[in-house]
Amino acid sequence: MSLDRPRFTAKHEDRDRPDDGLHELGHQALDVTSRLLSEAQRAGVVRPGDPVRLARVAFSTVHGLAVLAVGGLLDDTPLAEATDLALNVLLTGLRPAD
Repeated sequence: MSLDRPRFTAKHEDRDRPDDGLHELGHQALDVTSRLLSEAQRAGVVRPGDPVRLARVAFSTVHGLAVLAVGGLLDDTPLAEATDLALNVLLTGLRPAD
C-alpha cells in the first residue's frame, strides 16, 4: 500500500461522487464540528489553530475508526478500547499547550 493511494479508497473509485444531499450533510457535520471547536478555543480549552482544519482531523479520526471497525480490521482490539484510545489521543492533541 502506498500513501498516495490508500487501499481503502479502492472501494470508492468506481462510484460517482456522493449525491448532493449526502455531500451537503457531510459539510454540515464539519461545519458544526468547526463551530464547536471555535467556541472551545474562545473558552481556552482547545489549542489555537484553524478550527476547520482541526474539525477535519477530529472527524477523520472518528470516521477512520468506524471504517476499521466495520471492515473487521480491529482484530482482537475491542471497539470500546479502540474508541477510548482514539478519543484520548485526539483530545490530548486538541488541548492547548501549557
